[in-house]
Amino acid sequence: MSGLDNIAGQIRQDAQQKADGILAQANADAQKIADAAAAELAEYKKQYARQMELDAAQIAGRFESENRQQRKQALLQVRAKVIGEVVEEAKQKLVSLPSEAYFDLMKNICVKNAQPGEGKLYFSSVDSGRLPDDFVDKCNAELKNGSITLAGSTDGIQHGFLIVYGKVEQNCSIDSIFDSQKNRIWDTVNECLAE
Repeated sequence: MSGLDNIAGQIRQDAQQKADGILAQANADAQKIADAAAAELAEYKKQYARQMELDAAQIAGRFESENRQQRKQALLQVRAKVIGEVVEEAKQKLVSLPSEAYFDLMKNICVKNAQPGEGKLYFSSVDSGRLPDDFVDKCNAELKNGSITLAGSTDGIQHGFLIVYGKVEQNCSIDSIFDSQKNRIWDTVNECLAE
């Protein structure tokens, strides 16, 4: 039996060696797979981190852009408010001028805006009550190609006057004058605010 035991022992030993070789190869293959997976995972983490940095930079850029836009909008609103207040204050100063200075200004506006032919002058109800008696004469003295006559008052404007030539109406109210010069006023006030 000892011969048979030797043969069986040898078979077991050979089987064990083969099993150990297969196991060693399997462990080596598993280690290669694990190393490759770890390297792939590390590369994925790097790419993911880079992508997150890019995404974060884009989001930060968007927030910064939106923030800049909101600041610009807020600044525009403040400027618009300041300009509106300045314009209203200027209008109030004009209408609060002493009568002589106010109607000298109205005369200059009338002469500048008069058309050839005969115009009818309609002052605002407020201004009509304090109109100097010689206002029309002073205007006509400076007009070259036409004349004006006082035709009454109007409630359609607060301060200033209308000159009517047939169907053509020239609005010379304080509000209309400021509206027609709005862009120039905005530019001037913006220059002052920028300094």
